[in-house]
Amino acid sequence: HRAALAPLVPPLEHLTRHCVLYTSLNHPQGIGLLTLADNPADLVNDLRDLLSSRLFRVLMQRHELTMIGRIFSSPNGSLEDPSAVLDNGDWPWAVWHPMRGTAELSALDDSEQLQVFETLIETAEASPDNVGHIYLKSHGLDRIGNEFVHGLHGRDLGEVSASIQAMKRAAQHTANIASSGPSFVGHTVRPGRPKARRSTNRHGPAHPPPSPSPPRLRAGTTLPPPPSAPPPVRTRR
Repeated sequence: HRAALAPLVPPLEHLTRHCVLYTSLNHPQGIGLLTLADNPADLVNDLRDLLSSRLFRVLMQRHELTMIGRIFSSPNGSLEDPSAVLDNGDWPWAVWHPMRGTAELSALDDSEQLQVFETLIETAEASPDNVGHIYLKSHGLDRIGNEFVHGLHGRDLGEVSASIQAMKRAAQHTANIASSGPSFVGHTVRPGRPKARRSTNRHGPAHPPPSPSPPRLRAGTTLPPPPSAPPPVRTRR
């Protein structure tokens, strides 16, 4: 199955941003694509061009599993860096699901909401070496009005599932989360470190990658593969 996904990897490697490709657990022929962008315009420009190319346009988008959000600002570093979570090769299993908050959660400011999610992570009772958490804000960005996205990456799918179970048992979850799901469950095919952009000067060395900065937007989709392998595609540079 992974050999069938091989043609999808090279075009993704030309993107100068994080991009993670997953195989879907719940859809035996499905895949998932996650990307980070500092500028939201990137999602409707070069990423859109890529997904509209011959290689990708034969795939069918699963709208109920399309998630988008802004990363929480964590001044004290209490939430894990999303890039570090996605780049951890020891955490290949992923669960992503949208959430809708209660009126009580909506009444809190950003710092108070952050404390709620920090408390939920603490109640998960999982070793930080086994599961990493990413929270996004999706107010006004989700097509059916979900307000948050929760992503987990872990070493073992059972540990990721147990972490979610422990969080849902917590009083903080009952008081602040009105609903969640549906979930995308996947296994990483390609970690997401982007390539450095090459220099246009033929006589000089390639430019080093730009200094990392916290990405502001993430989009996720899950798509079933085409019935047959399409011809290669030229990607825009």
